This record gives sequence, C-alpha cells and structure tokens, in this order.
Amino acid sequence: MERLLPGAITIGLMLVLLALAWWGWSGRRRRQGSFAAPHRAPESLSAPLFLTEAIAHATTLAGQPLERVSAHGLGYRSRIQVGVHDEGVVLAFPGADPILVVPADLVGIGLGTWTIDKAVEPDGLTVLSWRLGDTEVDTWLRLPARDDRALIDAVRTRIPDSATTPDERPTDDA
Repeated sequence: MERLLPGAITIGLMLVLLALAWWGWSGRRRRQGSFAAPHRAPESLSAPLFLTEAIAHATTLAGQPLERVSAHGLGYRSRIQVGVHDEGVVLAFPGADPILVVPADLVGIGLGTWTIDKAVEPDGLTVLSWRLGDTEVDTWLRLPARDDRALIDAVRTRIPDSATTPDERPTDDA
C-alpha cells in the first residue's frame, strides 16, 4: 500500500507530460496549417542525375534550426530517398507521395553540424534550403559517406542563380 500512492503519482505525472507534449505538437501543426502543400512528384520523371538514401533528421524554418516544421508530414525523422532530376529534387518519404522541389523553389544547399535533434561532426549534415509556398525551410539530411558533395554539386546545377548561393547558412555558429 505504501508504494501505491507514489506509483499513482508517477503515472499521473507521466500522463500529464504526455498530454502536454501532444497539446504542444497539435498547436504547432495548427499554427503551420496555412503552409502551402509541397509539390507532388509526377509519375513520370526524367532519369535521376543523382540518387541516394539518406536520413531526414528534420525540416525547420529557414535559419532557425530549432523551429521544426510539422506541416505536411515534414516533422518526422525518417529514412528517405533523395533524387536530383531535370524537374528538381525529389524527397521520397516512406508511406507518402514523393515531394518535388522544383528548381524555382530551391534556395541553396550546404553543410551543417546540428539541428533540433541531431549534432554530428563538423559539416556532417547536408542542408537543403527550399521554399514551401511563401515559407523558406531547411531540410537536414544525413547522407552516406562521400554522397554529400555529389548531392551538393547535383542540386547546385538546378538552383537558379546558383553563383550567389552561399555554401551554408550562418545559423551553425549559434
């Protein structure tokens, strides 16, 4: 009996914390509900110029690596397939229609060291910066060894005015 009360209090606190986490995530999704839906990749795409598997750690608001985007299924960490095609960059999340980032929406690509749920060796993450409607976002990718430079080079050929694209955002200094 003497363990029942502390156990009940602990379980109650855990349930309250879970409810608060759910409430916070729901509020974020509601606030970001006005974000434009990403373009869906068409059935017929040109042959990939570059294709690799990656881990998408997070999609965040541009320049704010601690502000996760939860709209349109972009808020979850998962293994994805990244392809660079003539039509743009394809991000294929499991269980969802592949996203096509058209060249006009590409902002930049570079290297980073940390984001909301991941810190790695210097320049261990590849950061794809793009527009989701009027909102600029960064998708943080962990690629297999040596694929990061090849992806950066392939994406840069698709970015309009890529000569002025910075190699990485200044947020890694924060």
